[in-house]
Amino acid sequence: MLSSPVECMGILLEGARQCPGVMLLILSTSWISKERSRGDPNLFSLFVHKAVTFDTAGRTFLDVFDPPRKVTYFVNFFTDGCTDGQRKDGEPIERDLDCPTSDSLNLVQIIDDKVLTRILMAEAGMQYPETLAFTYNVQHRYPKSEFDDIVIIKLEKINGVQEQVQCQVRKYLNRVKTRVQQVVVKPSGIMYHGSMGVTFHFTGDEEHVVSAILGLLESMPENNGVLVEEFYAPYSGDQTESTLDITDLSFRLRSNVCRGLNDTPITTTLVCGVGNKNEPINGDNTQPQSFETTLHQMGLSAHETRLREEVISTSENVLRRIIEFEKGLTIQEKGGVGAQTDIIGIDFVIGQKNGVISPIGIEVNSHDCTINCQLFEFINPRLSGSSLRPLVETMVSRSQEFVLQGRTIVVLGSGGTSKRFIWPIAKSYGVQVVLIDEEGCDVNAKEMCSMFIPYDFSNHVDDIDHADAISEILQSHAVKADGCCTFWEDCVPLTARLCSVLGLMGTGVEGAINAKQKSRTQKILMKRTGDIPHFPRTYLYAGKTVQIKTRVDIPKHMPKFRMPCMLKLEYGSSAVGCQTCQEYRGMRK
Repeated sequence: MLSSPVECMGILLEGARQCPGVMLLILSTSWISKERSRGDPNLFSLFVHKAVTFDTAGRTFLDVFDPPRKVTYFVNFFTDGCTDGQRKDGEPIERDLDCPTSDSLNLVQIIDDKVLTRILMAEAGMQYPETLAFTYNVQHRYPKSEFDDIVIIKLEKINGVQEQVQCQVRKYLNRVKTRVQQVVVKPSGIMYHGSMGVTFHFTGDEEHVVSAILGLLESMPENNGVLVEEFYAPYSGDQTESTLDITDLSFRLRSNVCRGLNDTPITTTLVCGVGNKNEPINGDNTQPQSFETTLHQMGLSAHETRLREEVISTSENVLRRIIEFEKGLTIQEKGGVGAQTDIIGIDFVIGQKNGVISPIGIEVNSHDCTINCQLFEFINPRLSGSSLRPLVETMVSRSQEFVLQGRTIVVLGSGGTSKRFIWPIAKSYGVQVVLIDEEGCDVNAKEMCSMFIPYDFSNHVDDIDHADAISEILQSHAVKADGCCTFWEDCVPLTARLCSVLGLMGTGVEGAINAKQKSRTQKILMKRTGDIPHFPRTYLYAGKTVQIKTRVDIPKHMPKFRMPCMLKLEYGSSAVGCQTCQEYRGMRK
C-alpha cells in the first residue's frame, strides 16, 4: 500500500487479521525499487526495502528487508487524483508492473468518469437522474447508450461553445422542469470529488445553469466533462414518523462494493451522511452513521427492507457491469497486465421518482472510496473489517495466483471427474503441472497438464518405495519441482513422503498418516485430556475405537461398546462401507 495511513488504515488492519506481517504500508517511494521482471523483460517487478508492518492485534513495526521483499499486489494512493494534486511520485512507479494492482491510473480515469458510470448504472438497472453531459476530448470509449434520458455532447474545444451549450441546456430544462424544480451541475473526472464544483440551480434559471457549465469548462483539462442532472429533493411525506426536523435536511447514502472471489460483487456496507438539503453532501462535511438510523430519523423505516434490497442488488449489478466492461479493454487501456477494479463506492440519494420512493444512483467512486467505511467502523468497533473483508480476500487470492505463475507443481493422482475443474484453473494461473498417475487416468487431466508421467502407485502399502521411485523419475526428466500436492485423498500420505524426499514444504508424513487412518486419528485425539493448560481437550471430541482386523476380533471387542455403534472402513471417505451395528433378537450383530 503506497499511501499515507489515512486512506487505507481499514485495509491494513483487516489485512493484518487475514495475513499478519505481509500487508505492507509504504510511506515513501524511496522505500521501494523497480527491477526488470524475470518473467517478461518488458515489465518490472517491485521490491520493498522498508515498510510499516502490522500484526494480528494491529500493532505496527518499522521493518527493513534484506534481501528486499517482492510485491505481489500493489495499491497506489500517491497520485495526482488521490492527493488532490499534492503529490504524484507514485505514478511512474506503477507503470508496466508484472504484479496485480488495484485499479491503475488509466482505470481510475475511466471509473471516475461520471458520464461512463451513468451509462453503466442504466445498464445495471439502477435508478438515476436524467442527464445532459458535455465531455471535453475524452480519450476512452463510451458504450453505445440506448437510453434517451442520457444525452452526451462531445466537445473538441472549450472556447466558443456558449451557443451550443445554451441550446442543449434549454432543451434539457424544458424536458425535466415538469418533474423537478432544481438541477445539479457538477464536473466529472479524477480531480473532482468531495462535491468540488457542484452547484444547484432552479429549472427556470437557464442563464445560471449555462454560466455554471461554462465556468467549469473554462478551467477544465482534457479527458474530463460536466454533467447536468435532475435534483431529487428528500422525501417530505409524513414527518410525524421522523425523529428529526427534516424540513431542511437530506442525506447521502454510500454503498461499498467489493470484488470478491471468482469476480463475485459483494455489497458490504451502507453508510449515510446527513446534511443541508440545499447544499452538496459528501463524506468530508458529514459524520458517518448507519442506514437504519438514518431512515428512522427521516421517517422512512417502513421502506427500509425494500430500499436496502434495491440498493444492494443494483450496486452489485453496477460492479458486475464494470467487470464486464473491463474485459473488453486492452492491457494498454487498462494500464497494466494486472490492473482491475477491485472495489467501488456508489453514492445514492433517496427521492421520489415516478411516484415511488427510490434509491437514485448519482456517482461511482474508484479505489480511494473506503475512508467513510473505515471511519464508520472506528466508531463501531464491533464491525471492524466487515466492509473490506472481501477486498482483502481478493488481494490475498490474486497475490497467491501471481506467486504461482510459472511454477512447476507435481500433482499425484488426477482423481475422478469431480476434479476436472482443477486443470483449466491451474493452466489459467500459468502453473506448469507435472501429473503422475496410472496410464488409464482421466484423459482431460492428461491433456491439460504440462507433463504426464505414468506410474502405478495403487498399492499404498509401498508408499516409501513409491516416493523414492517417483523422485528418481522426476530427476531423470529434469523436473525441478517448486511444490508437490494432491487433490485425491488416497494419495495424501504418499504426497507427504514425496515432499519429504524432495525437500519441499508440505504436510508432515506422520500427520498425513494420522489423518488418513481413522483409528490413529481417534487415538491421537484421546491422548489430549487436559495435560497442557488451555490446550483443547480433544478427547471430548473423540469416540471409543477398536481396530477389527479379522472376524475373531469381533466377539473380543464387542462387550466394550454400547449399542448402537458404527462399523466403518479404516480408510476412505463419503461414508463408503459404513454400517450401523445394533442388538437384534438378544444377540449383538
